[in-house]
Amino acid sequence: MLGTDLSLSVGRPSTANGIPSSGGGGAFTNTYAVEFDGTDEFMTTGYTFAGSTFSASMWVKPTLGGANRWIGDSTTGLTGMRLDFGNKGTNWFVRLGAGQSTRKTVSAAAVNDGAWHHMVLTINGTSVKIYVDGSTTGGDVWTAGSPLSAGSNTVMVGRGTGLYDGLMDEVAFWDVELSSSDVTTLYSGGAVSDISSVGNSGAGPFAFWRMGDNDGGTGTTITNLGSGGSTNNGSFPNGITFESTDIPS
Repeated sequence: MLGTDLSLSVGRPSTANGIPSSGGGGAFTNTYAVEFDGTDEFMTTGYTFAGSTFSASMWVKPTLGGANRWIGDSTTGLTGMRLDFGNKGTNWFVRLGAGQSTRKTVSAAAVNDGAWHHMVLTINGTSVKIYVDGSTTGGDVWTAGSPLSAGSNTVMVGRGTGLYDGLMDEVAFWDVELSSSDVTTLYSGGAVSDISSVGNSGAGPFAFWRMGDNDGGTGTTITNLGSGGSTNNGSFPNGITFESTDIPS
């Protein structure tokens, strides 16, 4: 189901910027992913949480062992309203709000198993859901103690209270709670797909970073293909490695 194909071209053709000509959910060409070293590599963005309702989607292949943060926000320390989403060993967790007491660790299917997995986080106030490879289990839907505040917290990819060690691809954010059917479309049966019109009543994500595909796999900027425009581009302050042979298909 998931592999390391260099290029998967099924369905609609892609355009110059890496987005298929129309629609969403169909498999399309995927050539690059980003490899984070777990030491000093992460991506800053201009994306700011508009409020306490949003969704995030990404493909991840964490390095075996250890703790990894897939996404976080620019709040520092363990005080204030903050977000942390990642894995700790074979579990994944979300911390929403201030301090360790708000962290929810969920143990179900392993995501730190040397394979690619599709992860979706949806938050609506204090209602939190995690979808893994297109579905939830009873243990990964819960009510958080406090919501994430709107304001100046910008999203960081590959960094929270710690740094991510592993591969990541096709990262996107919506300022709405995605439905379970949206998540099914995003997962597309285990194939990387065109998500440009998924969610927001067909308007697609506010931020969508293809992690190299529309930027030629070079440089330190990841162009935002979502509706939020270039002010929400991603940037790697310490450089990054683009991977072209180990990618989610």
